[in-house]
Amino acid sequence: MNFLKVTVYFLLFFITSDCWSQTVHSKEKHHGMKGTHRITLGLGHTSISEGEDEVDGETKWLAAPSWSLNYDYWLSDKWAIGLQNDLIVESFKVEEHNNEILERHYPVAIVPVVMFKPIEILSIIGGGSERNSPAVIR
Repeated sequence: MNFLKVTVYFLLFFITSDCWSQTVHSKEKHHGMKGTHRITLGLGHTSISEGEDEVDGETKWLAAPSWSLNYDYWLSDKWAIGLQNDLIVESFKVEEHNNEILERHYPVAIVPVVMFKPIEILSIIGGGSERNSPAVIR
């Protein structure tokens, strides 16, 4: 295997592995999430509602691969605020409402969010930005 493949496999292994090096196991009472900071790294797909298909030129939903780097600050054990930052790793064309075609080259989306955690295993995230806000780098 070449060096690049080994490096990619190595990184994917550590990204997908659980890391517990900062966890303290004790019999003391757990103090919760309040006042903690969290940074997460993700790999996924971003949905593009009005993308132009390269093959036939039709406007349709596209799924583009993306990386995300997110930051959260927990105000209490149930509420948090944060930033969801996505980098789409493809260039694509988008049709605006006035039939204007815009070409996007590796856009970055920065979205402020609010999180609510009603139970231990569920987090509900809400947020957004304006369609043509300066938070989207073109």
